[in-house]
Amino acid sequence: MFFALMAVALLPWPTFRPIETSFTWGDVFLIPAILLNLDRALKIHAWQIPMLMALPFILVSQIQDPDGTLIEVGQVLYIYGLIVPFGWTAFAGLRPRLLCTVLLASACISSLAAVAQFAGWIDVVGRQSIWEVQGAMRAAGCSLSCSSLCMTLSPLFPLLLYVPDYRLRMGIMVILLLGLTATMAKSTIFILPGLLYFLWKEPNRRGVITMLSITGFLGFAVFAVSGRLQETIEAWNTSITYRVDRVGNSFDERSSTLQFALSFLDDCYITGLGYKRTLLVLTQHLGNTVHVFHVGLILIGGVPTAAFHSLGIGLLMLRLYRLQQTPAAMLMLGQALAVCTMTVLMVSFQYLPYMVCGAIIDWQLRQKAAPVAAKRKAGQPLTSQGHLLPPLPGLPAGTV
Repeated sequence: MFFALMAVALLPWPTFRPIETSFTWGDVFLIPAILLNLDRALKIHAWQIPMLMALPFILVSQIQDPDGTLIEVGQVLYIYGLIVPFGWTAFAGLRPRLLCTVLLASACISSLAAVAQFAGWIDVVGRQSIWEVQGAMRAAGCSLSCSSLCMTLSPLFPLLLYVPDYRLRMGIMVILLLGLTATMAKSTIFILPGLLYFLWKEPNRRGVITMLSITGFLGFAVFAVSGRLQETIEAWNTSITYRVDRVGNSFDERSSTLQFALSFLDDCYITGLGYKRTLLVLTQHLGNTVHVFHVGLILIGGVPTAAFHSLGIGLLMLRLYRLQQTPAAMLMLGQALAVCTMTVLMVSFQYLPYMVCGAIIDWQLRQKAAPVAAKRKAGQPLTSQGHLLPPLPGLPAGTV
């Protein structure tokens, strides 16, 4: 359990890594956690099959990459051969409530670090890239960049339903929103499905309104007496205005890069260009690679890789929904939306929602099988299905 908890706590902090490559301190704990639960990998779930079927295509693509090295091949094997299909085994046995609470706590620390960066209290953390826009710093927290922090935080709001105390839920929600604000990322818009779902399912809406009102009043009071905070807000307003004014240019640049990327689709019907080749080819256009994960995956691994990957995500969400773990299904939906403005990263934190959802499925299936197994052992007649105790108000079934 120690390795699993350390892994889920450190994976959202990819800026902390012992070497320049994409291997982070979270991976240092993740690998032992997977090895300790390797027996769980013997049971293949339906959603894993498409993920495993995608591996040969992306692996061959990477081997054929003329600009690639053994490092990229190793990254593909690690991410798409281990982390995506079997990474969930690291957290097998952790109760969903504990797993989600630790993940949210880790995200809150990263959000607070982003707020401190935005306010100018701290500088670069670890091995990350941050930059200023019109006097305001686009904070990255404990992530690699402001965009990757936004991608990490955006899908997490449905997981608040796994937190039993509404005051704690509200506190976490406010901290996550502050962290997202500090990134100044336009892709923050993708929080809406998960945030609205959480507010819809929140059993104590009156408490939500009260907590947000108190927080807003305290924030206004601090703003009124703090000159430093007023300067920070003014810098934030200036930078937001600047970014809004550049929306048209940014959209044109990304659209041009996307069109340029799509011109290579004829070469990717079976296998792709490989990770390194895709990066080098696309950056020759406007200096950027394509910021759409789903398109980038086609270019790197080919159409079959992206198709199998999307099918696996769909099966994963469907299984969660059928097991009444809708908040986890919304987590995956939020992840699929958040990466629409992200590149493909060969870093495990980008695939953390896959691992969390896989572990929740495994926990739920074992909980449902437990009453049946106990009756079979005792020689009692079996019912049609094993039932769980009713959940706490606002929490999905099986999150004990």
